[in-house]
Amino acid sequence: MNLNEIKLDLNDIINQRNYFSEGHANKLYSIFKDKKEYILRSGFSNVDDIYKYSFLFEEFFGRTIFVINPNTLLYEKIDGVTIQDKIKVINKSEEEKIFYDLGQIYARIHKIKYTVYFYEGKVFKTWVDVIKHKAEEIKDSKNAIYIDKFIELYYKHFNNYIPEYCLVHGDYSVKNVIIDVNNIYHIIDWDRFMIGDYLFDIANCLHRSFNRGRSNIEYDLMKDSFFKGYQTNSNIDLNEFINSKLYFCYLLYFNIASYSRRKDKLDIASKRFENRIKYIISILENE
Repeated sequence: MNLNEIKLDLNDIINQRNYFSEGHANKLYSIFKDKKEYILRSGFSNVDDIYKYSFLFEEFFGRTIFVINPNTLLYEKIDGVTIQDKIKVINKSEEEKIFYDLGQIYARIHKIKYTVYFYEGKVFKTWVDVIKHKAEEIKDSKNAIYIDKFIELYYKHFNNYIPEYCLVHGDYSVKNVIIDVNNIYHIIDWDRFMIGDYLFDIANCLHRSFNRGRSNIEYDLMKDSFFKGYQTNSNIDLNEFINSKLYFCYLLYFNIASYSRRKDKLDIASKRFENRIKYIISILENE
């Protein structure tokens, strides 16, 4: 199937779609064409960026990406399961091996370099400009005090920080990696990708991915395996990074973002994120 064929058959494709999943920002549909199953993703705004820059990450995705219209993508379905589901049915040694592999792949993603800082269709002169833009993007009346504090602390500590122009996935986690029937990994959900600081990406990954529903011992085992895998393709000491001021500054942003998504819900999780925010601010202010 090529792009012209897809556009010619667009009406048939749309009519036969079978809605099966909805994320925070988009919906997934399953469609069939020429005895193959395809995934139709719609509802997000940076389709043109994904298509334009897909040459950077197609080797990790493992499928050709087609643009249907300004907010819809199409690609062949991967016959496999997410790592999130895979680790539910395997033993701990197999799980450690998978997290080691995930670390190796992640480091390979971060080795992809480009020539500018880029995020959601915009080119930025400095990394500080990207950080400020992302902070202002989620700012509202309820989290403004925390966003302002984050920007203040980042400018205070890292105004002159100039990271490399690295490929950043933006949501690397066990739910966004599929292992297929041939045990090949496919990295999916690139709609939050950017060109920027890979350490920002790592902080997000650790914040979102590896400690949900686990005991401290299980978390440490998987984190250690992930770090070992990553460091086979990188010179960075991740154990040193997670004790650094930069890590806590990034962690502050991601906790504010998580709090922002739940701030209208008066639940335990919302309060937990707010307590973390206050704790991280105290660490950064007292150093």
